[in-house]
Amino acid sequence: MNETDKKLCGLRDELERVQGLLDQKTQSLQAQRQHLRRLLGEKVGRLRRLCRLEAGELRAWLGTGTVVGVDGSCNLVGSGYPHYIGLLAAAARSTAGGETWAWQVWTPLTREERLGEEADEAGRRQALAALEAEVAAEAVSRFAPRLLLIDGPLVRLRIEAPEAWEVLFRQVRQTGVTVVGVIESVGTSLIAPLLADDLPVSWRGAFDRELLWNLLEPGEMLVVSHPHKPGLRSCFLRTGSDPAPVGLDIPTLIPWSEEETETVADVLFTLTPEKGRGIPIWMDLVDARVRLDDHLVRGLVGGTISPENWWRFFAPKRERRPF
Repeated sequence: MNETDKKLCGLRDELERVQGLLDQKTQSLQAQRQHLRRLLGEKVGRLRRLCRLEAGELRAWLGTGTVVGVDGSCNLVGSGYPHYIGLLAAAARSTAGGETWAWQVWTPLTREERLGEEADEAGRRQALAALEAEVAAEAVSRFAPRLLLIDGPLVRLRIEAPEAWEVLFRQVRQTGVTVVGVIESVGTSLIAPLLADDLPVSWRGAFDRELLWNLLEPGEMLVVSHPHKPGLRSCFLRTGSDPAPVGLDIPTLIPWSEEETETVADVLFTLTPEKGRGIPIWMDLVDARVRLDDHLVRGLVGGTISPENWWRFFAPKRERRPF
């Protein structure tokens, strides 16, 4: 066996060790599944079965309004900071057919002061959040939706684009639009501290996505009773066969009743394919519409930025490899 084969065997052994530890961790949780489900209802919130609405029920709830989905996309090309250029885009799309868009070109090279990679990344997130809040506000004015679905946590818009969020939130309150943040990749850690010593040691401090994986039944929601984000209430849904939970952010400053929260969850459940990945189908369609893939961005940049400027400012050295 040569040195390369020995290294590969060593890596394989280490991966198998990691696999075994992960299996042990999962088994320790599954052994207490029913106990933990009971504790969810006692210490975290309330478990509830979701209901798929009939077409007439859904139309009655929507009334004359529509569903609007909001999503954003960012794609950078080039090399390391500050030698990159990218496009930011946000779109709001109505089920009635209307769309609103906002765009921004982003590169640190054209800024008067270079603040560093971390600050630039933070500024880029803030710019994208502002674009999303802006198109959402325009969509509320133009399309008068009944339900406004925003991709990701609402707290992200509130923190990263406070002025644009206030404009949007003022419109939402004035028009009575139901606004919900749909969180595909749950990144919170709310449940583990509430369950504390009732969890196996290896699970204390775990993220909600890990704990709720296959813990909720298909077609079930967990309404969290404890405040987690100021001004927002949290729910977790398992809307299909996919074992991963989906999160919802719901503003508490809008006077929703518990019944209204449940109805909105049922509407989202109705709009989600049973065999899908747990996301309302309209959000997937908006994501596909706004997504900026590498081919599109490189085509736009390559068709506008001169070759000299591309090679001087943006091109990574690897593009000059002879193989």
